[in-house]
Amino acid sequence: RKHKRRWALSFYCYFVYLSLGYTQKEISKLISRTNACVSKYIKDVVTLSESIIYEKELIVKKEQIEILLKEKINHLLRYGEEK
Repeated sequence: RKHKRRWALSFYCYFVYLSLGYTQKEISKLISRTNACVSKYIKDVVTLSESIIYEKELIVKKEQIEILLKEKINHLLRYGEEK
């Protein structure tokens, strides 16, 4: 069982790793966890299963966050900082 705080950390590590291109070592310094923990957090998000009801909801949220991040990144690249 994973708690909401654990899922929040997992999603944070996953998106910082993929979207911002940070290494696992850099992320581990940001959140004060070991590289092994960061690796496990990222793996948790990558291996979400559609067969588990709770994880299916997390997959939907992950997709929504991915869309939002793409929009924000495109906006920043196109227009600069948001005001």
